[in-house]
Amino acid sequence: MQFSLYIPEHFLNFTENIQSVSISQGITMAWLYLLALCCPLLFLFFSTIHLLKPRKSPGTPDLPPGSMGWPIIGETFQFVSNPEKFIQERRQKYSPDIFKTSIIGEKVIILCGPSANKFIFANENKLFTFWLPPSVAAVLAVTNIDFTSASMNLVSIEAHKLLKAESLQDMVPIMDVESRQHLDTHWTTKNELKIHPLAQMFTFSLSCRLFINCTPEQVKQLFSYFSGMNGGGICFKINFPGTEYYQSRKREKALRMHLTEIIKQRKLEITKKEDASFDGYQDLLTRILISCKLNGLTIKDKELASRIISLLFASFFTTSNTVTFTLGYLAQYPHIYAKVLQEQLEIAKSKEAGDVLNWKDIQKMKYTWNVVCESMRLRSPAFGSFREAITDFTYAGFTVPKGWKVVKQSGQLGRVRSADPELARERDGTTEARACQHRPSAWPDDS
Repeated sequence: MQFSLYIPEHFLNFTENIQSVSISQGITMAWLYLLALCCPLLFLFFSTIHLLKPRKSPGTPDLPPGSMGWPIIGETFQFVSNPEKFIQERRQKYSPDIFKTSIIGEKVIILCGPSANKFIFANENKLFTFWLPPSVAAVLAVTNIDFTSASMNLVSIEAHKLLKAESLQDMVPIMDVESRQHLDTHWTTKNELKIHPLAQMFTFSLSCRLFINCTPEQVKQLFSYFSGMNGGGICFKINFPGTEYYQSRKREKALRMHLTEIIKQRKLEITKKEDASFDGYQDLLTRILISCKLNGLTIKDKELASRIISLLFASFFTTSNTVTFTLGYLAQYPHIYAKVLQEQLEIAKSKEAGDVLNWKDIQKMKYTWNVVCESMRLRSPAFGSFREAITDFTYAGFTVPKGWKVVKQSGQLGRVRSADPELARERDGTTEARACQHRPSAWPDDS
């Protein structure tokens, strides 16, 4: 079957017809002729697409509202550029509780609100399993690690021990010394500061001190690699020069090689010690290597370096964001800052010159802790986390199919209006109540 396209004769002789008109008029007429030809073709194209679009059958699950965006690309760029704006706009357009989208080639359901958090945490490993975007897993170098091995299980055990109350008490003096050094070096000599970059630098430095106990020169070198990895987080795995993913992988390899050298050196130091033990405080790397030695286990340097990178990555954003948001609120509300300062000065008066903070001093910082908790309630330090549905389930009247990815939106969940919005917290056993007597009337709401 052959097709022919009819073109009007006066259009073929277009150049002859415009000799008596100006150039601008000729260009306008040309565009009009082109539009006249293209419009029917475009109409035919989109009509065909609409007719070929599959219709929903009676047995098809009722998916959440939303848009999947462009093929393959989806709505990745809109999501990555501004996640909070992306979610806010779609909550208003589709549903305040749930909507669908497509990110880095994955079908994604985004659950919003406090009830979504409760639902996800209550059904962990029942309806959901933890999932990392492929680009994030590759950048963190955790794709080829056997987490079920005895050595990796030992790493997890020692990491959990580091967060127990006994270990935290030993870390307070170290944190105090690191904080003072950081403030003396980067804060006290300046009249104006950009808080977030300094908070990130401090968080990374403190994490390196607690995890691997490296020198300031090593911290500086590690940070130069680590700070360049963030761009290749949620993105397409295009390992080509010039892409963010390529640059992130390049810096990740350099960071892992540097950590591997530190691990090898630490192994030699522990091997030379005949009585390796856990006497006194030990950083996480030393604890892992000693535990491996005592239990007769071996662990690959590259795998251990990858786990340390994951821990640095996990602690980096949440801690630095909390510090930034808290200081931002204190700068915005001077009367709250005055109360925090008063509490800190009272603790300082009880200390001798040169004394470092201890666990008892931390327990006295009740109002300060309330302010930090309230800052995290108003402004979540982490955007959210990814899960994968391991079975079909229903939420808010919609079906989420098995295999779809689920994102828990955490940012700004606590922004609720209140006539008296500064809500301090006090612990009473296992319950937590907001104490009205500590509430100045100027803490921000969501306006």
